[in-house]
Order: sequence, then structure tokens, then C-alpha cells
Amino acid sequence: MNPPTRKTILLYLAATFVVGAVAGGALGYGAGRRPVFRPFDRDEMREKMCQRFTTELSLSPEQQKQLDPLMRQGMDEMDQAHREHRARLKELMKVGRDRMNAILTPEQRVKFDTMERERESRMQSKSKGPGAPPSSSPPH
Repeated sequence: MNPPTRKTILLYLAATFVVGAVAGGALGYGAGRRPVFRPFDRDEMREKMCQRFTTELSLSPEQQKQLDPLMRQGMDEMDQAHREHRARLKELMKVGRDRMNAILTPEQRVKFDTMERERESRMQSKSKGPGAPPSSSPPH
């Protein structure tokens, strides 16, 4: 058998590169078309948790009937706590902005207001991203 020539080796290397580039491009294209985050499905999460508790704790049928309302109540309470927390943070941010405005010159206030509007816009666009929970209150 004759040893491969330099031309044959370069042809194999080029073919390997092309195949790798095509395969990488196809995989990258496929991965890029899939969403990074799936929207949060509260009911799906609750059902999975109920199923897991039922299986791992060997819940009786009577306990299973009581579990779903308990899970719903707990999730509702958590949602309420999150809403209250967001409202409190908004209050604190307003107090901070008011304090900041008190020490600024009129020219600085104009710039500061612009900075705050840009920050709020960025925060709104982030909260509207994939997998983000819907906003429960209108932006201020």
C-alpha cells in the first residue's frame, strides 16, 4: 500500500473541517431555535409536587384529596407575599429617589430622572423576558 500523498492528507483535513463546520452549524442552528426558558406553569408545578408527595410519602386516597387544596393555598399565599414584597421594594425605591432628588441641583435632577427612566425601561424589558412571571401591577 502506498503512503498517502500530501495532497490526499490536505484533502482529508479539508473534508474533516467542512464536515465539522456543517455539523456544528446544524447543531447551533437547532439549539438557537429552541427557547432558553420555558414559561412557568404553576399548575404543572403543583401537580408534579402533589404526585411526588403522593408517591414518596405513600399518601392515602383521603390524604391525596386534602393535598391539592393545601398546595393551592400555599401557592396563593406565596404569590401574595411576592406581591407585597415587590410593593414594599417600590416604596423603598421611591423614598430613595426622593432623598436623592433632595440633594441634587435642577440640572442633576433632569439627568437623574433620565437615568431612572432608562433603568425602569431595562427592568420592564427584563421582566417581560421568557419565563418571567406576568407583572401584577402597572409600571410607575
